[in-house]
Amino acid sequence: MKIIDLFGGIGGFSLAAHWAGLETVAFVEKDDYCQRLFKKNFGTKIPIYGDIRDFNGERHSADIVCGGPPCQPYSKAGKKRGKEDDRHLWPQMFRVVRDVQPFAAIVENVVGFVKMALDEVITNLEGEGYACQAFIIPAYAVGAWHNRDRVWVIAIKGDSYDTNANGFRPHREEKYKQRETEFQHEQISLPGSLVSESVRNGTNPRIFRASNGIPNRVDRIRGLGNAIVPQIAFQIFQTIKQLDPGS
Repeated sequence: MKIIDLFGGIGGFSLAAHWAGLETVAFVEKDDYCQRLFKKNFGTKIPIYGDIRDFNGERHSADIVCGGPPCQPYSKAGKKRGKEDDRHLWPQMFRVVRDVQPFAAIVENVVGFVKMALDEVITNLEGEGYACQAFIIPAYAVGAWHNRDRVWVIAIKGDSYDTNANGFRPHREEKYKQRETEFQHEQISLPGSLVSESVRNGTNPRIFRASNGIPNRVDRIRGLGNAIVPQIAFQIFQTIKQLDPGS
């Protein structure tokens, strides 16, 4: 299966796709530092496109379109302008989905997205013939030591699919707010660490207001803040592979 990675960030979706045996055929990400990471970690043969507004989905074919549109319009740390914010780029992501017509689409965002944009997302996707289900999944459900609650929207082409009955089990609000010790039975064995030891240590300089010797530190920390949890995406990809009649 092939994916198009929109709003690629530091490549979380594509890392998960690599673990799952999927192939990334295009990145869409305008940040220069992130583009350099793609070339370093995934090679130079995968095309990288800048602003999603200029990306022509009709020229590409993929089984899955995935991405996390900018979260600032919906984040509690921002002004919560939602659709009035020019960074509300779900319409652009939907345009790509409509043009590519993939078997599946995955949307990831902060929890504030639920009240401010989820209805629009599901209405748009269902109008294109996708069966949709939204889930709030915390990072600690896959072993991380922090909450990082995020909404994941999974859309499967065709109305014959019941996304709850085919392996997508939501972590409901009354459950996901419990402590990680109560989630131990739900944790799964996944490849890769959530954050490498060197990067994690690099976020805390030992000398106050002095260089810690890590290049691109600001870009790296910003990149981590905008990243998805690839271990969750990996589980979603694995389930989509099982649903795809052509796989």
